[in-house]
Order: sequence, then C-alpha cells, then structure tokens
Amino acid sequence: MDNNKMPIPLNRANILPRFPVEYLPPVIADFVNAISENFKVYPEMPAAYSLAILSLCCQQKARIRATVTWAEELNLYVCIVADPSEMKSPVFNTMIEPVREYVADYNKEHATEIATANDIRDSLIMQKNQLKGKSGNEAEIRRLNEEISNTQSAHLLRLITTDSTNEALIEMMEENNGSVGIMCDEGGIFQVAGGLYSDSQSNINCYLCGYDGQGIFVNRKTRNIDIPRATITMGVFCQKKVLADIMSNTSFTGKGLTQRFMYCMPESKVGTRTLIEPSPQKFIEAREKYSELVKNLLAMPMTNKNIYLNLTPEARNAFASYYSVIEGRMSNGGEYEDFHDYFGKFAGRTLRIAGLIHLAKYMDINRPVDLESMTSAYVIMEYLAEQTKMVLGYENYNVSAEKLLEKLVDMCRKKHTDLLTVREINKKVRSCLSKEQFDDAIEKLEIKGYIAHIMPEKSRYNNRNLGSYLVNRAWLNSKGVTIGQNP
Repeated sequence: MDNNKMPIPLNRANILPRFPVEYLPPVIADFVNAISENFKVYPEMPAAYSLAILSLCCQQKARIRATVTWAEELNLYVCIVADPSEMKSPVFNTMIEPVREYVADYNKEHATEIATANDIRDSLIMQKNQLKGKSGNEAEIRRLNEEISNTQSAHLLRLITTDSTNEALIEMMEENNGSVGIMCDEGGIFQVAGGLYSDSQSNINCYLCGYDGQGIFVNRKTRNIDIPRATITMGVFCQKKVLADIMSNTSFTGKGLTQRFMYCMPESKVGTRTLIEPSPQKFIEAREKYSELVKNLLAMPMTNKNIYLNLTPEARNAFASYYSVIEGRMSNGGEYEDFHDYFGKFAGRTLRIAGLIHLAKYMDINRPVDLESMTSAYVIMEYLAEQTKMVLGYENYNVSAEKLLEKLVDMCRKKHTDLLTVREINKKVRSCLSKEQFDDAIEKLEIKGYIAHIMPEKSRYNNRNLGSYLVNRAWLNSKGVTIGQNP
C-alpha cells in the first residue's frame, strides 16, 4: 500500500428500493405512513411488519388455491432487522396493540362461559372417578365418558407469545384451533428454537410444520396432542448480530427454517431525526381505522374445513406469468441459481400475500382474489426479493467494506493514529458484521489500497497477537483525520 497515494474507490452498493406502501390495503398504507412520520422511521419497518399482523389475523381463516393440487396457507414468517435505537419496540407495540386489546376484551366477555364449561367438565370427571372400581356401574361410566368427550376443555384466548418452548407453543396451538403467533421486538425466540431450554438441542420441527399447515402429533405419558392443521405466524424484530447468528446456524439453514422467512432491513434515520411532531389527529384517525380492521379480521371465524380463496382468471394468468419469471431466475445461469432454496418459496409467498391483501380489503372468503390484489402481491414480493438478496450477501448489495471503512476512519479520528490492532477492530465491528462479512470487507479494503496488514515480530510473548492494520494516510487526510496529535 502506498501511504501517500489515494486508494482505488470502492464500487458503491446499489440503493435498495423503497417499500411500495401504496400497494398495501388503504387502511394499512395510511397507518404505515402515519407511523413513519410520527416515529421517525422509514416506512419499510411498519410496512413489512403489517404483513405479519395480517398473517396473524387471517391464518386458519382460509387457504388460497393456485391450482387444483396446489394451495397455500395465509401465514407468514417475517424478520425485520435493525440496530438498537431504531424504534423497533415503539413500532412493534403500536402495531400489536389492537391484537392485545382484542384478546383482553374477548377473555373478559367469555370469562364466565369458560369457567362454567370447565366446572361442568371437572364435575363429570369427578363423578366418573367416584364410580371407578364399583361393580355394576359400567353403563354409567360409559355415559360419563361420552359426556366428557363431548365437553371440550375451555381456555382463555391466547393468540400471541414472545418466548415459548416448543412444548408450550404446541399446547397454545392445541387450545387455539391449531394456530399461534410469535410476535416479539427482540430475536430471543431464535435462541429458544436453537435449544436454549433443551440442553442446546435444536428442535425446530414445529416451526417447519407450522409454516406449511402440516399436522403436529405429540405422544406423552399423560395425554396425546393431535393438531391436524398447525399454522404459526412469526413477526420478529432482531438486531444484525442476531441475523448473522441465524444465517450461520446450520440446523436452521439445513432444515429450511431461515428459508421460510421474509427479511427486511430498513435504512436507519438515526442522526437525522427531529422532535417535530406531525399532526397528532391524523395519526389518531389512522390508528383507529387500523385497529378496527385488525379486530374485524380477528373476529372472522376460524375453520379447519377446506375453505379456499380462488383466483379470478386474470389473477391466475398474472400469477402464472410471475411463477415463470421466478423459475427462470432459478435456472442454470439465472440470478437465483445459487439460492433457489430461498427463492423457491417466493411464488407461494406471492399467493399468501395476495390472499392477505384480499381479506384486508374485502373480508370476504367467497369473493375471488382479483388482479389488483395479485399485482400488489407481486410488486411487494419484488421488493422483498431485493431485501433477501442483500441479506444473502449479493455482491451488488454487499456494503460490508463501506461499513468497515467508516468504522476505521472513526477509530483513527478518535485515537489520532493510522495504526489499529486487529483485536480492537474486531471488538468495534463484531456487533454489525459477521465473521464472513468482516473477512470479505478486509480483503476488499486491502486490494483497493485502503489498509495494509502488519504482522508483529514473533516472540514467545505475542504468539496470539493478530497484528495491526495501517490505514491509508492519504485517505485519512481527505477525511480530515489528524494523525499523531490532538487537533
């Protein structure tokens, strides 16, 4: 590296497209824009999470049919990636609030009914137990068993959880007609799925089955759990370090869990935000309409019957065209060739989003999904495809080198030096770059002449010393960094 010569400029990464908010149902779009304005976040964050909310509301209400032999559930797995202080929790709490209100109101309204049903069932069980062992009571015991079988246990409504073991999750689904939502503003659920509470033994079968509406059957000593059609919605916020852990978890990737997620990494507004509040009345009105929509969707009856949303001929033709486009991209030499395990699920997700948009607009399972809803789903999936490409590290979206260079310049500015140890660099960037991203960024910066690796002289005392990096002084001077003394 020539320390007095400017390095070769980095190729700037492509600018990600904005979320096409206007293609969301009008009530959702208005609330997304209101959140963006009031919470000082880009619309991508609430827009992507609105898909998880719709999924939670509509799962188990119907399936959407593409062909006679192919139908998709309406649930989604959504992961939104953002650093601390990005307003993840306020956005999450605001969007999930109507769900919590619906659950609280439902349980209050049905509390007496639930308690009475359970008391009746307990009384029948007690009567049966008292007759056991007494001769001549077989007919009465048989009658009581029939009554007990026809009197199901009643439960308080529990639609969502934030951190549950697999066993608790399955029990929740059994109590709630086979569905549950994992909705949280942190990524702790991935630690649970990875075996946090089970001696680091990963067991993600329920998450795999719950995405596709498959059956979950659990045999226990005391009782069996039989869920013929299980659906899970996942709407998770997490930090970039958690995302790196998810993508490097071979159990998750090998079994297809990471491939089931839609990813969104919104741009940050930190450092540019102001305390100026837009019209509060506009936000209140948008929130009220959003809350009403969410509660109306939740109130639609669940059913385990084979109820399907069908497509109009125009919507079916449009979907068939998009299906061909995706297949072409996954072919040999195509854009998605190396990641067909991720993009192979995009056609199905397009169907799911079309069904969610349709129900949010019309709340009518008998009305066919029209071309407008299918087009909206296609446009949204194209946006999510670009997000997925960035998460997977596509070259044209790999900003690791730029991020690392910014960190190095900042460290040199604060320390008034152009020499940084590998150890202190690792400590600075480990929260925002994975090891693979870091190694790739280092290589690019060395090739372009931004840094040069300096190994220490070998001695028995510094065998673990990883050396240092000398940062190009001409580059630092161009950034106004003073070397060797305080400015």
